[in-house]
Amino acid sequence: MKKPRRNRTKTVQFTYKQHYLGRQFLKLFSQDANKVYVKIVDKEGVVKQKSVNDEVFYSKKGWDESTERLMKSIEDAFKEEVDKAINNENSFNFGRITDYYLMWNIRGRLASERPESVNFRIIGSELSFEEQDTLEYKGAYFMRPDGTMHDDMFRGLTFKMDLNKLNILFKSRKWGLVKSPEENFILPDFWNVNLWKNDLTWIIPITRDMAFVAEHENGIVTQENACRMNQFSMTHCNNFCVTYS
Repeated sequence: MKKPRRNRTKTVQFTYKQHYLGRQFLKLFSQDANKVYVKIVDKEGVVKQKSVNDEVFYSKKGWDESTERLMKSIEDAFKEEVDKAINNENSFNFGRITDYYLMWNIRGRLASERPESVNFRIIGSELSFEEQDTLEYKGAYFMRPDGTMHDDMFRGLTFKMDLNKLNILFKSRKWGLVKSPEENFILPDFWNVNLWKNDLTWIIPITRDMAFVAEHENGIVTQENACRMNQFSMTHCNNFCVTYS
């Protein structure tokens, strides 16, 4: 079955449109926190206004139910750290920020590339749609008779494995909050780099004038350095950056 699975039973309801850039974070780049529109600038420099519900920000059934729940828990924990920054606190849970950074970039890559399941050479069972939905809801993974997983389930398993491996590697990473009083930060859709090797893209813009930067002290960034960070974002984003609107 190649088509995404969508609400096949009455008992289990899945999220079909799965955001890889969370709406609650996109709204922080709007002049009005209640607005649903932001601006994006693509790699060619074209600026467009988009709703935070626009399809450019989500993937249709990109991963399985348990992975979606894991992502939501990481987002909620990170939002607490963002709220601390907005409320002028300066003590942060570095593990939560690292979790979000890794999730944001792994999720963006999977949403963009949408890899399909490999053949595990394990013969699965013939399951009804309801049985498959129930197993997914309970966080179980299963093989189909041809030895493959559903593609969204395979992407979810890939996400969890990459997240765990990278977390082991970067678990001691520290973060600082930098503020830019003169130049608005821009938010990449995700960093299109090798996370295993590239240390320079450990930056998370969280509002137009604040960003978390790995291995950096809390402080103020000059306009020149903020411009450099934005240019770096445009160079290493995948397709676009979100700008303050």
